[in-house]
Amino acid sequence: MWAGSREDEFNRRLRGATYMDIARAGGGINATVRATRGAGRDQLLAATLARLDTFLEHGTTTIEAKSGYGLDLSTELLLLEVIREAGRRHPVDLHPTCLAAHEVPPSTATTPSATSGGSSTRSTPRSPRAARRGGRCVLRAGVFDLDQTRRLLADAPHYGWRIHLHADELSQLGGAELAVELGALTADHLIHVSEAGIRALAASDTVAVLLPGTSFFLRSSYAPARAMVEAGCAVAVATDCNPGSSPTQSMPAILALACLGMGSPSRRP
Repeated sequence: MWAGSREDEFNRRLRGATYMDIARAGGGINATVRATRGAGRDQLLAATLARLDTFLEHGTTTIEAKSGYGLDLSTELLLLEVIREAGRRHPVDLHPTCLAAHEVPPSTATTPSATSGGSSTRSTPRSPRAARRGGRCVLRAGVFDLDQTRRLLADAPHYGWRIHLHADELSQLGGAELAVELGALTADHLIHVSEAGIRALAASDTVAVLLPGTSFFLRSSYAPARAMVEAGCAVAVATDCNPGSSPTQSMPAILALACLGMGSPSRRP
């Protein structure tokens, strides 16, 4: 659920810029936030319905559809409402997720520590209205450290939210272990998951959701799927369709990338 394009970032990455280089220069997630906040409801709905058509052409019939490119309460609620409206209009089955703590909002302080004590980033995932319209919450570890993540998600059980945690995507932070500690439904990405993290996932009900499209488009390493499977983890694969790091609606292409990139010799925990 977003507006705008970040095609220019691919050329910058081909010239050697990293994901974080682009983000620090004003690109990345916050570039999409600016475009999404400037879009109207009709524009967002039309763009979403067009993406759903492409998903369906590639065989996808059920989608977890996230917000996350508003980063203020009013825009996040709008995105969740548009997701529900798109689900009513389109044959693809949509399940909304509130990705309220996706990034530090461009309108607030520039460091996670400045936003963790009560700013709009904190208040958004705690909103009962967002809980009713979104149902689940995602928090991207790496933007927030582990202690901040715990605080941001402390009230999730009160609102009946199931947690999806973006974990260990760009570096090894203990995100998988934290996801298990919090009883998360999923730990997503896991490119840099530790062996301790794999053991924790294997002993839990948390599903490892692997996103090989992100590895492909960011030209990074792949999550150690074979090691996770052999350790006994529950493993799923998804597109992570988004404008910056995995702009594809093709699940067949994602499955091919998973087989080619994630089937290397196991790294046993």
